[in-house]
Amino acid sequence: MPPLSQTTSGYYYRDGDFLVIRDGAVLPARCVHTNQDIGPEDWTKRVRMTWTPPWVFLFILVHILILIIVALFVNKKAWLTYSLSREARGRLIKRRSIAFIVSLAGIASAVGSGVYLNGNLAIGLTILCCLIALVALFVLALTNAIRVKKHDDGWFTIKGCSREFLDSLQVERPGG
Repeated sequence: MPPLSQTTSGYYYRDGDFLVIRDGAVLPARCVHTNQDIGPEDWTKRVRMTWTPPWVFLFILVHILILIIVALFVNKKAWLTYSLSREARGRLIKRRSIAFIVSLAGIASAVGSGVYLNGNLAIGLTILCCLIALVALFVLALTNAIRVKKHDDGWFTIKGCSREFLDSLQVERPGG
């Protein structure tokens, strides 16, 4: 394999609209969403990226505990250091906060309708509020700046980086 862009702790390259990394990659000090240079007021963090094969989620049909146990054994993890501008981080926090508040409101409404209402209305409203809370929790879990799309032989394909950021890397796939 030809030499890749290497930082002090890892490797990365661009593959079309995706960023492909190895464990320990440190991206340039630019926002992955806006490609702005990062200053002291911006956010840079080392995060743990996790990928679980999609087939694992079929175990939900058997039992949630089995799903969790299998996922813990087969998931792949990598550390990645990346940056977000203050504005991009603010938008991410806003989306996550809204999802969290909606989930809390759904749970509170489900409890309230179960306690204070009677009959079919209480059952229907409780189920609806629980569904709203679950959807909001799902959105909360999926709201990240970047996500792992797939894993292949130690390489993690990352989606969520802007085209401008990827263009600035000037590092293409090895061998092509």
